[in-house]
Amino acid sequence: FEVAGNTVLFVMSILTLVLFFQKRRQFPAVMITMLATVAIVVILDSWGGYEINASDKDFKVLWQSIGAALVWIPYFLSSRRVKNTFVH
Repeated sequence: FEVAGNTVLFVMSILTLVLFFQKRRQFPAVMITMLATVAIVVILDSWGGYEINASDKDFKVLWQSIGAALVWIPYFLSSRRVKNTFVH
């Protein structure tokens, strides 16, 4: 699961990077999807690995990914700057 999840996230990162530099209209939607996917992958990975090795580092990464999603997803949905920048 971890290899598949990281592969999907890597491909999404490349796509997001390309869309960002091209200032494409699809960038905010792809970025929101990527942030949500990161949070979901980290949650599932932490849950699956908790039985093997529970450490404070896992919880730190978990809260960082959830926190990033909680901050950036609303920003990408409501920001006028985002709407004006990604128009192509």
